[in-house]
Amino acid sequence: MLSSLEELDLSNNKLCLFCEMLKGQALRFIPALEHIDLSCNKEAGGGLTTLATNLVLLPHLRSLDMHLCCLTKEDVLEAPSLKDLRELDLSFNKSVGDTRQNLLQTLPLSQITKLPLNNCALSTHASTAMQMLKQLERLNLSWNKCVGENLRQFLEPLQPDCKLQELRPSSCNLTTEDVLHLESACQRGALSHLKQLNLSYNGSVGDGGWTSLFEKAAALKGLEELDVSLRPSASLSVSPWLPALLEALPQLSSLTRLSLQHWVLEFS
Repeated sequence: MLSSLEELDLSNNKLCLFCEMLKGQALRFIPALEHIDLSCNKEAGGGLTTLATNLVLLPHLRSLDMHLCCLTKEDVLEAPSLKDLRELDLSFNKSVGDTRQNLLQTLPLSQITKLPLNNCALSTHASTAMQMLKQLERLNLSWNKCVGENLRQFLEPLQPDCKLQELRPSSCNLTTEDVLHLESACQRGALSHLKQLNLSYNGSVGDGGWTSLFEKAAALKGLEELDVSLRPSASLSVSPWLPALLEALPQLSSLTRLSLQHWVLEFS
């Protein structure tokens, strides 16, 4: 019976089938649906207005994946009508960063737990809504260059009771100051639940930033995965801050995965 269907995968150019379902309001016959994957449907751009109108027929919808869908500005601003969403993936849609009314100011933020915004051409204005993300558990800011030199703006609104478990500012042109602000957020308890931290492809961070972060590693005692890898084309010495990392490892008792790819160990 379709009435018990909970997950619907229409990714990779299967959207035409879903459009036919919408025409006949067939969604009312699958009221248990919780997750819809419409990713990688480039023709979806410009159609979220109709989509959002019909999705109200799904009272249990909690997750909507629309990454790589060529969404328009108008599409992005339709997201607020989906007020019961817990997970919304709009990554790899450049229009997200171009909307006049910033995306993070229009979403049902108080309920969102997963928000991938990687490669969305975000502006620094996106940081203003971070304080409203009370339930957020996973945040991906990767490949948004505006985060570099501005990570503080994204971290400061986070409160000590923040539930964030995964943070990914990979390839964001982070600076030493950014990492110091990350350390500060850890010290005040805003990242006490963090399990996954991906700082890869940020070769612009100086040795002092990495050293300081690892010297205060006790604040990341729940961390399970850490990635500080460099780009394959990069080649920097790990030697200046490796001692701080080695001393920190006993304090990171939950750590199961550490990635240091493309760093060079120098021997004197």
